Amino acid sequence: IPPPAKLETTVSWSESLVPVGSQFTANITLKNTSRSMINRTLTFNGIPALPSGLEMVGSFDWGSCDGQFGIPVNAICTMSATVRATATGRHYWTGAGTPADNTNTYIQFADADGIAVYGTPTTIVVNEGDNQSIPVGDGVETLSVLVKDTNDIAVPGVEVTFTAPSTGASVTVTSKTANTDSDGQAGVNLVANSTTGDYQVEATIDGVNTSAVFHLSNVAGEAASLSVTSGDNQTATVGTAFASVLVARVVDAYGNPLAGETVTFTPPADGASGTFANDLKTATSDADGYATSATFTANATAGTYTVEASLPGASSASFNLENTAEDVDPLPLPSITALTP
Repeated sequence: IPPPAKLETTVSWSESLVPVGSQFTANITLKNTSRSMINRTLTFNGIPALPSGLEMVGSFDWGSCDGQFGIPVNAICTMSATVRATATGRHYWTGAGTPADNTNTYIQFADADGIAVYGTPTTIVVNEGDNQSIPVGDGVETLSVLVKDTNDIAVPGVEVTFTAPSTGASVTVTSKTANTDSDGQAGVNLVANSTTGDYQVEATIDGVNTSAVFHLSNVAGEAASLSVTSGDNQTATVGTAFASVLVARVVDAYGNPLAGETVTFTPPADGASGTFANDLKTATSDADGYATSATFTANATAGTYTVEASLPGASSASFNLENTAEDVDPLPLPSITALTP
């Protein structure tokens, strides 16, 4: 007796994800891979049984296979079946059918992907968008969640609610609800408000006690302006240091301070002016946005002038200073001695 000749089939489904109770189609392509079956005519007596969780609706449709057909090597035909899902999970239609009429030939089903049948959602988890830092006033990439059932199958059509803090650092949600797609994913776009700080956005679905939590942080935007904080309207005698250093503050468009910005302090090039200690004309802003100059000393010329604090991309700030002339002791008046006639 020759070894069995295998007729390989590939199963593909009309849908990849379906709910329990739905009907769909299994499309089956059959191919002869055995030279021993060249030009033979077969009658197929059976097909592999459906797996648990699926059931046949009506009769199997032999399609172009037509129950009997001649099979030259590598010949292909197609057949199909209408199937109903009766249980959740991922189901694969595999196995061997009944041998054909006295030919020792059988049908072997191959189903690489299977059909996913979903049930009631039981979990919601973060899919993407967690642990982001967002410049104030800017939008962010979509925050998305993944909803699955107890068999770890994605569940489409579930309404997800996204909730952000109502005060402090937060975001504006373009739409507070979104429905999961065919992959069980739902997402929304967000725009950060004008307040810096850390916060959380929570995603929830009805009937599930746990939530998906996104950890976000609003950070200051680009430097927008400089303002005078300390050291304005000072007077110093020529050749002496001003009593207070010059302090400018760096903020973004919403008034949030920026750290690590390099501020340049520029006095006039001639006339009444001054010099910074060690000729250090720049300062780096601290965590509160303050940039503090080196000690500033008046030059030898009396008069009023401004020192400008500047930063690329931001409006500048001006300090109004005055060098005063050195006090000069008055010349002593000559003494007059009374003359005696």
